[in-house]
Amino acid sequence: MKKYQEKLLRKAKKINFGFLLLGVLSIAAGINVFFTGEIGRGGVLNDESLRKIYSILLVALGIATLIFLTKKRISNEKLITCLG
Repeated sequence: MKKYQEKLLRKAKKINFGFLLLGVLSIAAGINVFFTGEIGRGGVLNDESLRKIYSILLVALGIATLIFLTKKRISNEKLITCLG
């Protein structure tokens, strides 16, 4: 039983780097849209309010992704310590 708990604890400590990268890149894209107004592939947002909304949504998505990662990791560790 102890080996199983150690295996679960190691797995809980691992961070999913795909989601981490998604969160960081989303925040970076939101900051880029806010300052430059470009959304990629030549698309430019001319409306100031639309540019702000789009950048806020991108940054919020990035922050929510990072919060999800940390909460999932903490809840997995709590579950494993409760088992043992």
